[in-house]
Amino acid sequence: MPAVILALNFVIMLKMGFPVMNRVGNSDKNDASEAPVEAPKSKWYLEGICFVLYGYISQATFYLISQWLTKYGVAVAQMPDLAARSLMSYYSIGSLACVFFTAFITKKGVRPITLLVVYTLISTLAIGGLYYYPSASLAPILSAVVGFSAAGGVMQLGLVMMTEMFPKGKGTMTGIFYTTGSIASFTIPVVTGYMADSGINSIMGLDAAIALAGFIVACIIYVRYNSVMKNRKAA
Repeated sequence: MPAVILALNFVIMLKMGFPVMNRVGNSDKNDASEAPVEAPKSKWYLEGICFVLYGYISQATFYLISQWLTKYGVAVAQMPDLAARSLMSYYSIGSLACVFFTAFITKKGVRPITLLVVYTLISTLAIGGLYYYPSASLAPILSAVVGFSAAGGVMQLGLVMMTEMFPKGKGTMTGIFYTTGSIASFTIPVVTGYMADSGINSIMGLDAAIALAGFIVACIIYVRYNSVMKNRKAA
């Protein structure tokens, strides 16, 4: 069925044309009245590096827990196999709920940069709860919270902030951001594979440490974003 949908979509796209790139306005007067928008004076060696790190961290956080959550439920939280497998369902429900919640709350005026910090903090606390308080009754709740805060679009929020602070070469910024995420998808299984012998909960501790690092990076991004954008408006 997915293949049929993709094939149908391909046929429809073949009949679609590209939009006109340079559209002339109704009058030159309107064009002249529009002042050029000054690009934000972002520093690549500071917030640029922070965004690159956040791309890695955000991918590593939810990728790690999605790979080890079921084993954590059996080995650490002492849950039956079926109940441990259901943790991924709670995780997915939380992730889906965050998509709708984020879409709703941003329309109400909440800034994405604020959500970036809040979601990263929530995921840090939730994963820390899984590490410090393994419990069969608490694990489903925390799994849903982690799915909500770490896998519900926080990585995409980071990308939006990055392209906003570095508007020139958005394609390049997107490529860099997701490349670091791909590196996380490769390196995290290697690292956790070595750690598995020392206990599954140690892997959850690693995820909590990564999430905490992500929160610190998100706070730096928050401060720099407000500073850069404030100076841009003042100019």
